[in-house]
Amino acid sequence: AGGEPQPQLQPPQQAGLDYDLYAVVMHVGSPSDGHYYALIQDASARRWFQFNDERVVPMLESELQNAAGTSDLADVRRACAYMLLYRKKGPLLSRALQEEVKQAQTH
Repeated sequence: AGGEPQPQLQPPQQAGLDYDLYAVVMHVGSPSDGHYYALIQDASARRWFQFNDERVVPMLESELQNAAGTSDLADVRRACAYMLLYRKKGPLLSRALQEEVKQAQTH
């Protein structure tokens, strides 16, 4: 679109640290009037869902590119605000989460 470089939605990688994209929060509309919704991945099933007010809809991975109504990232940047949420990969995080779950189940 107009020779503008297209951003790549790749997880940040620095010094061997790997991250997974697990959620996108989007605002569509103007700053004074608009609507928020979220795309969130269920980590255990690796499935994506769209949370939109009272509706939760499963999404195919192929549908994620068009979640903002367009697959052109330049159009997405002009039409809405979004926030990407990443989760750090690795056994330390997994063990910490498992411990939290165990503690929550015993209390």
